[in-house]
Amino acid sequence: NAQSARELGANQAQVLTVTRAVAQSLVAGNASVSEATASAQQFAQALGAGRLNGDELRSILENAPGLAAALAKE
Repeated sequence: NAQSARELGANQAQVLTVTRAVAQSLVAGNASVSEATASAQQFAQALGAGRLNGDELRSILENAPGLAAALAKE
């Protein structure tokens, strides 16, 4: 959300870039709708919390390996 973006110091263009990258990784990984939804929710929660905890990480690793690889690379 906008408040989380401000707290991270991100502008709208940066948020849009991240949103597109996450969506593209889910599509490229052939995630089902439920997998994509779960991963996006967990990723958003992690961003809101400022850290990637066990449940969020587990969901992303299981449902969005492309996103997990990109996060590991960065």
